[in-house]
Order: sequence, then C-alpha cells, then structure tokens
Amino acid sequence: MAIRFGTSGWRAIIADDFTFENVRLVTDAICGYLTTDGSGSGKTLIVGHDSRFMGEKFAAVGDAVGRHVRLDGARARRWLEPQLR
Repeated sequence: MAIRFGTSGWRAIIADDFTFENVRLVTDAICGYLTTDGSGSGKTLIVGHDSRFMGEKFAAVGDAVGRHVRLDGARARRWLEPQLR
C-alpha cells in the first residue's frame, strides 16, 4: 500500500499502513527533503506524537531515524509529551 497524506497528516490504520517501517521511510524522506538544497544547517526536525495507541513508540522510531541520518547541520528533537490541540 502507498503512504498517503491528507489535509491533517498521514492517513493510515495502525499496524496496517502505519507501521514502524513506514515511519522509518517517511522520516528518512523528510530528512532528505531538509537537506535537498544543502542548507540544513540550523534546521530542526521535531518529532512529536499524540495520545493515540503506541504514539510514543512510533515517535521514538522517527526520532532514532532523524538522529542517525546525516542532516548536514540540521538536528532531530523529540517532543516527549503528547500535544492535544
């Protein structure tokens, strides 16, 4: 299945299309985008989550990818508490 985004973000069912592997793929793609023009310096990738099932574990996976991908001066930071807005 393809990864799809809607007006409010990623559209998927947990454990069907929203998996740890797909979180890794999306985070890697975002990191690639941040460094496309070579101006990653000073940029920050913020990885957050809401209070849905396993949100914190999915965020930890995204954070780990962001910290291990070469971001050319950009950095990854995980927001530790769910944000309800």
